[in-house]
This record gives sequence, C-alpha cells and structure tokens, in this order.
Amino acid sequence: MIDSINQPLVSIIITSFNRERWIEKAIQSAMDQDYNNIEIIISDNKSTDGSDSLIKKYCYDERVKYWQNETNIGMLPNFKKATDLAKGLFVTYVSSDDYLVNKSFISEAVSIMTEYPNIVVFSGISKNYKLSAKKEKHNTAYNFKVSNGLLNKTVNGKAVFSIFQHSHVLNFGGSVFYTDHLLNLDVFREPNTTYADLQTVLLLALRGDFYFSDKVDYMQNFHDQSASLAYADAEKSLLNLSFAEIPFEEAKKINFLPEEALRKWHYSIIKPFIFSSMVSLFKTNKTEYQKFIKKISKKYPDILSDIMRNKKMRIFKFIYNNKALSFLHKKFESIFNKKK
Repeated sequence: MIDSINQPLVSIIITSFNRERWIEKAIQSAMDQDYNNIEIIISDNKSTDGSDSLIKKYCYDERVKYWQNETNIGMLPNFKKATDLAKGLFVTYVSSDDYLVNKSFISEAVSIMTEYPNIVVFSGISKNYKLSAKKEKHNTAYNFKVSNGLLNKTVNGKAVFSIFQHSHVLNFGGSVFYTDHLLNLDVFREPNTTYADLQTVLLLALRGDFYFSDKVDYMQNFHDQSASLAYADAEKSLLNLSFAEIPFEEAKKINFLPEEALRKWHYSIIKPFIFSSMVSLFKTNKTEYQKFIKKISKKYPDILSDIMRNKKMRIFKFIYNNKALSFLHKKFESIFNKKK
C-alpha cells in the first residue's frame, strides 16, 4: 500500500451539462473516497438549469476545482479540456449522472498500479441501473470477464486487444488511467465523436496490461436524458469507425499480432459497427443510408457483401419497409439488440 504522505495525486473528472438532477450524487461519491490525495475537476458545459449554483455549494472543499465554459463546447471537447487541466499522475472519470459506489476504489487502483508498473488500466465492475425499471444489473462485459476468469488478475494487453470484439471488456466509468497516457494518445479528439472511449482502450492495450477487479466500483444510470450513440449521417457514421481503424494501423506498425490474426480481428470488430450504423440510418434517414452504403461499398466491399446476405438484415429491411408490420418493430429490435 502507498503511505498517506507519498500518495500520488489522482484527478477525478466530472463533466456536465444540465445534470442538476443527478450531479450532486456524482460529486459526493468522489468526495467520499477514502484516498486522501485527490482533486475533483468539474467542467460544466454552460448548463441552463440550476447546475451552476448547485456545484458551487461544493467549492468550499479545496479538492474541488470548478470551471464553467463560456459556451457549450460539446461533450468530447469538454472531456478533453478537463483532462488537460488534470494535474494527477492518475485520472478517472465519473459521468455527472453516474456515481462511485466503492469508497476504496481509488485506494485500491493506486495500490495495484504502483505495485505493478506494467499495468496501464485498473478497471472495477461497472453496473447498469435503469431508472424506469428501478433495477440494476451487470453488463455483458462483467459476464464475459467472469466466464473467462479475468477478474482479480493482470491481463496482458494483447489478450485485451484480441478479445475486444467479443465484449468491450470495460467501461470508462470505474477505470483508472495514467494521465500522461491519455494526453499522449490525444483522447477525445475529433472527429471520432462517438467511440473515443473504445479507441482509447484499444490504444492502451498496445502499451501494457490491464487489471480487472471483481469489486463493484461504479453505477451507470440509464434514463431518457442519457447520452446516446448517434448515427446522424453517413459521414459521421464512417468517421466513427476510426475507433478501430487507428488502433489497427498502430498494431500493424509494431507487429502487435500475427498478420492473419490482426486481419481477422479487424474484420470481426468493424463488421458489427457497420451493421449497427446501417440499421440506424435505414430507420432514421434513408438518404444518408444510401450515402453510407455507397461509401462502405468502396472501403469495405467484403463486409458489406456479407451484411447484405445476412438473414437478419433482410428481415429487418422487410419489416421496416412494410408499415403493416410496424407492430413487429419493437419485437425485432429486442432480438436484434441481443449480443450477436
């Protein structure tokens, strides 16, 4: 264990926009950590509700560093700004509508990461809480880690990289990183606006090992104002694929995996995201869907061909093209959203 005098500084970052209803719990959960040497960086994106006055109530604590942007600069630029402000050796993120549930989360993460310098990420268990149903449950990442014996041990970065397509393995919430690693990787950069967290995890897997704790450290709330994945148009949907393309190119440069294994990895991780983008655009914007198909046909012709032959895709298009079958939409989506 690290003694209290020599504890490295840990930055806990909370970014927010109009989260008056939830942010108090996020802040309090950070303040309640039993680790002494922390700073709590709160960067508000010019909220229009009562967030500002609420957050200021916590500024009596010298550990709380509060900034409010002059304008709403966007979610990822706000994450980037807050990370640039962090002075800690380590950094962790708490979404303003989520909260930490283990008071020893930071202490345990620092203890492990200082004892084993090859570890680049410490990740605890993140549970999902659905407000509408008032139920909490484990996510697929937890189930995957349990079934594959990955908890309470160091897991090689190559293994994390290789298995990523089967389960996203970890959430940003409930994970601790080296601040310098994130700054050097230029995380939250544009235009990768949707999957910056996934890209970061893959790039870190090229640098070192991960530690997966079996303790529940983080609660992720799901509600009607949760930030959602968006496939706004063909261009953005294509750009979002950089979350895998950038790590793929980096892995090729350093011969991270054998060429054939890396090629199969790329195919298996890109295909589901192209599939998801096609489904979303087909439902919301047929013009952008056609544009996306045209772009994918040039860049990923084999993947597109496989998807178009897929029975699930054919059934989906048939149902959504037939208004008389609209009653089947929700039933199909429940099937489609199950783990592929």
